[in-house]
Amino acid sequence: MADTPEPERVALAVAERAGVEVRELHGMTEMHRAAAIFDEVWDIGPGGTEMQPGLLQALAHSGNYVVGAFDASGGMVAASAAFLSTGDAGLHSHITGALGVSKGVGGAIKWHQRAWCLQRGIGAVAWTYDPLISRNAWFNIRRLGARPVRYLVDFYGEMPDAINAGQPTDRMLAVWELLSSPALAAAAAAASGAAAPGPAGHPEIRQALAVGPDGRPVIDREALAQDQRVTAAMPDDVETLRKTDPRSALDWRLAQREVLTTLLDAGARIVDQLPGRGYLLHRTAGAGTEES
Repeated sequence: MADTPEPERVALAVAERAGVEVRELHGMTEMHRAAAIFDEVWDIGPGGTEMQPGLLQALAHSGNYVVGAFDASGGMVAASAAFLSTGDAGLHSHITGALGVSKGVGGAIKWHQRAWCLQRGIGAVAWTYDPLISRNAWFNIRRLGARPVRYLVDFYGEMPDAINAGQPTDRMLAVWELLSSPALAAAAAAASGAAAPGPAGHPEIRQALAVGPDGRPVIDREALAQDQRVTAAMPDDVETLRKTDPRSALDWRLAQREVLTTLLDAGARIVDQLPGRGYLLHRTAGAGTEES
C-alpha cells in the first residue's frame, strides 16, 4: 500500500474502518437495489421513487459516478450517484444515501469519489445540502474540507418525500477542491483516523443569527449590516423540529435565508463552522461595508 497514490490510500483506509467496500455499480439488479436504498432513506411513499433504476443505469453507462457501499456479507448498504458537469465543478454529486447500519459509510463514499475524480483529471466536486442541518455542514466543511459558496432559494421546489414535505427546499452549494489545503488536511486526518481538524482560534464576534431563549431564530441586523466577521447559527436538530414544530422550522428557514443571502450577496465567504455558533463568515472591507 506504500506505493498506492494518496487519494486511493485515503479512500481504502476510510472504507476499511467503516467495514465496507465501495465500488461502481453494474447491471439492473444493482441499480434497483440502489434505487430502493434512496427510497428508504428519503421515505418515499408507495408508487413513488427518488431516482429511477433506469436513470442510474444510463448515468453509469455514459461514464458517470454510480457506486454502492457493500458490507462484509456483500449486501449493499449505501449508494451514490453523480454526473459530469460544466458548472461549478467537474462532477456534480446529486445523491448519496446510507441505511445507517454502518458508521462512516458516507465518508467512505466521499473519499472514494475523490479518488475516482482525481484518476480522471477532475479537480473539484460540487453538491447541494440543506444548510439548516448542522451535521451535514460540519461533515462538508470539517471532515472533507469543502466550502459552501452559494445559497440557492427553494432549489428543488416542492418535494413529496417525508424529509422535505411542507418546507421550502433551500440548499447550499458546496464545492470541494480536491487538492486544496483544507481538503489535503482533511484527507490526512481521514487516512489516520484522527479527528477532523479543529476550528481555528477566532476573536470575539457577534452573531448575525442566534438561537433565542425559546429556541427560535434571532437576527442581529446591525451585525448583519456592519460587521466584517459574524456567525450564523442553526437549530440543533431541524429534522426533528420539522415534525414537532413545523412553524418554528419554517421560521428558521426564512431567517437563515435572509442572513446568508444578505451576507453572501455582499461578498462574504463562509470560512468555517464553530461548535454551538454555526457558520463563520468573513466579509472583506469594501464588500457591502465601509471602514473608517
